[in-house]
Amino acid sequence: MIIADETGCTTIGDIVAKRSDHPDPVGAAMIMVHLTILVVELRGPLDAHTIVQRADPDPESEKSKPTLPSDGDATAAELPKTLQCLGGAAFATQVFVGAGSDRRNFSRVDLLRRPGIYGLISKSSIYIGMGGDVGMRVATGQQPIEDVDSVFVIVDARDTLSIDDAKAAERMLWARVHAARERQVVNGVPDGVTIDAERYSDLEAFVARACLTLRQHDVFFTYSSARAVLAGPRGEPGRVGPLRPLDAMPRADVVELNLGSGLIALAARQSEQHWVLLQGAEVKPETVRSANACTSYLRASWLHAGPGGRSYVPTRDLVFKSGSAVAQFCTGSKGKSLAAWRPIDPDGGYDPGTAALVAS
Repeated sequence: MIIADETGCTTIGDIVAKRSDHPDPVGAAMIMVHLTILVVELRGPLDAHTIVQRADPDPESEKSKPTLPSDGDATAAELPKTLQCLGGAAFATQVFVGAGSDRRNFSRVDLLRRPGIYGLISKSSIYIGMGGDVGMRVATGQQPIEDVDSVFVIVDARDTLSIDDAKAAERMLWARVHAARERQVVNGVPDGVTIDAERYSDLEAFVARACLTLRQHDVFFTYSSARAVLAGPRGEPGRVGPLRPLDAMPRADVVELNLGSGLIALAARQSEQHWVLLQGAEVKPETVRSANACTSYLRASWLHAGPGGRSYVPTRDLVFKSGSAVAQFCTGSKGKSLAAWRPIDPDGGYDPGTAALVAS
C-alpha cells in the first residue's frame, strides 16, 4: 500500500478515497493485514477512521501485531494496596458493514472467521442470524430474504465470544430489531440458549454497543434516540400482557401453583395455548440444569431487569403458550407438570369474586 508508505500510516477512509479504481479496497487491505504486510489499530468498530500502517519487518515486533481495543485495565502491580481493579467489559464490540452484492467478501476477513451475529437488510425486510464462523455464514448462507442491500456483522474483537454466547446475542439483537420497527423481521424468534443472568448482562451490553454503532453510522436503529437504543426493549414481542389494574382479572380460569418454601404463583388459563402468569405472582430465583434453553433465557432476561431477593415478583402479566411452560418458568426446573396447577374457583370457570380474592 503506497498510501501507507507516504506518511507512515493512513486510515481505511483514505484508502477507499485514494484507491477508488480498485473494486474492493477494504478487502484488499484486510488481506494485507492477514499477510502481516499491514497492521490496524482497533479502537472500536472497523470503520473509515481506523488507522492502518505498514507492519514492521520483524514479525515478533509489537508493531507487527494488531492493536485490540483496551479497557485500560491496570495490573495489580501498578495499583496501591488500597485500590482494587474490577476489570472492564467482558467483550470488545466490533461491527463490520458491507453491500449485499459483496457478501462473499465477509468470508475473506480473518477477523470474521469466529462466532458472531449478523443482519441482512433489504428495502423492506431484515434477517437476523448467527454463526460459529459468522463470515462464512454470511457469505454462503441460504437465508430466506431477497434483494439484500446491506449486511452488518458483529463480533468480539478479543475472540472470547462462544457459540452459545452468539446464540443468546442473536436473540437479543432480534428483539431489538423487532422493537425498532424499521423493517419487517422475516425470521421468527431465535431459540436462545441456557444462560445465567450475569452472562446475559454482559452480552446485553455487547449487543447494545453494537446497536449504538449501527445507529451512529446510519445503518439501522435510526428512528430511535441513542438512549432508547442503549436501553433496548422492555421485553420480547408478545411476552408481556396489556396493562391492567391488580383487581381487574383477565376472564379466564385462575389457577395457582405451590412452588414450595411458601411461594405461590397465580396464572390465568385463557386457552390451552394461551396462559398468563399474573402480575404479583412469585417466581423462584434459581434455575436448575434441567430447565430448557428458552426458560433459562427468559428468566435471565427478566432477572437482568430486576433486583435480587428471596423470590421475584413480576410487575406485569407475562404470556406463555402452555401451563407447563409457566410452571417451568416459575420453578426454574421441570419438576412441576401441568397437573400441579390447582383452580382457585373449585367449580371451575370464571367467578366474579376471583379478582378480589387474588388482590387480597
